[in-house]
Amino acid sequence: MAPYFAAACLLFHNTVAFRSPVVVHPPAAAASIMSKRVSTAQAAVAPLDEDLEAWSSSSGFGGVEKSIPAGSSGWASFRKVTVKDPPTNDNDEPVSFFVKSSSRSCEDMFYGEALGLEAMYECSQGGEDTLRIPKVYKYGDYSTGKGSFLVMEYLNLAGRSDDRALGKAMASMHLAPATKDAGNPDKAFGFPVDNTMCVNSCYFAWLGDIIFAILFVHSYLHSFFAHRGGTPQPNPWTKPNSGTKEWVEFFRDHRIGHQLDLAGDPYCSNLWNNDIAPRLHRLFEDLEGEKEIKPSLLHGDLWSGNIGSADAKPSIFDPAVYWGHHEAEWGVSDCCDMTVSSWPV
Repeated sequence: MAPYFAAACLLFHNTVAFRSPVVVHPPAAAASIMSKRVSTAQAAVAPLDEDLEAWSSSSGFGGVEKSIPAGSSGWASFRKVTVKDPPTNDNDEPVSFFVKSSSRSCEDMFYGEALGLEAMYECSQGGEDTLRIPKVYKYGDYSTGKGSFLVMEYLNLAGRSDDRALGKAMASMHLAPATKDAGNPDKAFGFPVDNTMCVNSCYFAWLGDIIFAILFVHSYLHSFFAHRGGTPQPNPWTKPNSGTKEWVEFFRDHRIGHQLDLAGDPYCSNLWNNDIAPRLHRLFEDLEGEKEIKPSLLHGDLWSGNIGSADAKPSIFDPAVYWGHHEAEWGVSDCCDMTVSSWPV
């Protein structure tokens, strides 16, 4: 198994995105194309500017003062926005805003992210050992209906803080109670919306090294190539006041089982359905009574690229939030380069 596993890892790390062929245009044609692109970009920006001005004025912030482009990704564009009469954050400092925009609908692009950030913000309030999560101020479709945007607090993100502080802050969020304000009044596993996560092996790794090695080689790479850019993550709610039994069912059907369905590998599916899934409850059979598993809010896609710091506190971002077993958060800890100090006693 070891040679196959090593080969699979090598293949994964050497995978690169396909590149479009380079097309060279004559100067006149290039100028015409550039002019059209600028006009198209200006037309696309106008609805965002109008909606930001309307939002900031109606919120009592006095209108937009500055709106500065701050990069883009394959899915969205980013801006840093300041207003004339800004609100203040928890440190009584004036707030600037980080704005994401897209040509797609809010439901498709930002709704799940906004709800996830709001839940993490709520579960990271109070005390010193907490995460610095940006506050969400606004999200929705353009008034024209041809795009959407998300407005959150702008954080001056820096590199990753010390791992002990990160571990304590994550523990604080995981221990936060499931409440109405946190978006989980029924104390269930799941989340109000489905979302997507980076294609990785975190759930497989959590099952143990032997099972992980088998499933990784046969399934993970298949899933990676079939769903590059994000794996759909279903989050249906379990019943109210859920415990260990409901978590096992959720994890079985909507995490491992779901990813194996995406992979479409008969060998792995048979192995899972016939040999592993029927015995999955044995991993949790001692977690009853006082040890009963209770829903914890999870970032859901925690790896080194989603960890930083802001205002001298650890910060995590780009989540795939759901309520689950807190230990599921750490299935991908190898990708986080977590150290011993991350697990404070």
